[in-house]
Amino acid sequence: MRILKRIRNWLPDPDIHRYHIVVSAIIFDDRGNVLVMERDPDDPGASIFEVPGGGIDPLELTRDAVAREVDEETGLKVSFHETFFEGAPTQIRRFPFTEYRRVFNFVGSVEGVKPKVRLESGAHVDCQWVPKHKIRSSGLPDYKLRYVEKAYAIFYNPHPMN
Repeated sequence: MRILKRIRNWLPDPDIHRYHIVVSAIIFDDRGNVLVMERDPDDPGASIFEVPGGGIDPLELTRDAVAREVDEETGLKVSFHETFFEGAPTQIRRFPFTEYRRVFNFVGSVEGVKPKVRLESGAHVDCQWVPKHKIRSSGLPDYKLRYVEKAYAIFYNPHPMN
């Protein structure tokens, strides 16, 4: 009986929730092309197209996290702008947890046209700088397309209140 009680204490409570704050970077070059990356086929998010980003380390600020993730995944030095925006919260069921994720999207730019990207080993297999008129056919999922469209609006038509 005591062993069963100990095992129950070690097992996660099914009502436990995990909360993740995630950052992503919509990066423009000097001609307004956006960096789009393709995940490695061996990765859990195989063949998904995305923008650079990832999780936040303990006690890390979102602005520091996005700079670190971009550097790790691309090797690019990006100038981030003051404006960022939140994505809609998502809920993911991963037995035995429910995971809630909140994405903070940062808008940044690099100097030059289509600068060379150093891909992080094991995470991405390809990347491309996509012009605005081709972004809908880039492979990005709809919700990420909305992030990119919002980033274009912020970066190229800044509102005085932003």
